[in-house]
Order: sequence, then C-alpha cells, then structure tokens
Amino acid sequence: MKHCITTFAVTGMILFGTAIACAQVPVPSPTPGATRLSWDHDGANTDGYRVYEGTAILIDNIPAVDRQTAFPALTPGVHTLVARAFNVAGESVDSNVLSVRLVVIPTSPGNFRVITVAILIDGKWVPVLQTI
Repeated sequence: MKHCITTFAVTGMILFGTAIACAQVPVPSPTPGATRLSWDHDGANTDGYRVYEGTAILIDNIPAVDRQTAFPALTPGVHTLVARAFNVAGESVDSNVLSVRLVVIPTSPGNFRVITVAILIDGKWVPVLQTI
C-alpha cells in the first residue's frame, strides 16, 4: 500500500509551504477550487465514490462520473484520507492512504512602531502613551 506525505501551510487562503501548526481549529480548504483530491478508477460496477478521513469519518460522496473532489476543511495536524468505490453491494477496500499535514501560518503583526510610555518631568517618570 502506498503511503504519501503532503504538507500544506495556509495563510489566509493561500497554499504556502511548510511550517509548524499553531492552532487547532478547523481551517478552510487551502485553495478552494485549486487544490483537489483525485484518483483513478475504471468506473466499472460503481455507483460513486466516498472519501473518508481515517477509515470512518465520511468527508464526501462523489458521483461515479467524477474522479475528484474539493480538498476538505481540516484542523491543523496530520490526517489520513482514503477513497472507496461503492455500489448497492457495498464498498471497495480502501485506496492507498494519503497522509496530509495541514499547518496554519499566523498573519503578520501590523502597525509595528515605537511608542513612549513615560516621560521624565521634574525628576519623576510620568506615564503617557504616545506614538512617536
């Protein structure tokens, strides 16, 4: 069985590179419409396909005429994805396992500047808050 590792980093909605996960909340697909899961299949005796996270969490049902689906929203971390063909008799065995590591790069801080927090008046420091 093939085992693939893919790393995505998300800044806003842009597929970016590799970084360390910094949040544990679901994030949208890295690039909606542009990043897709795809597979090969002859289509014989098939009513459609199901994509699972792990072996039990159904992500999508896909018609038999399609061989791809949008990349799902996932929490940062490592996830395993599999596809199965199905018909009225049941499901096929799992496809190869696709291991995906999703990481979120935080947005950049803005308005980085120097501020004055106190000034010396008559030998005493007086608190102020002023942008220089």
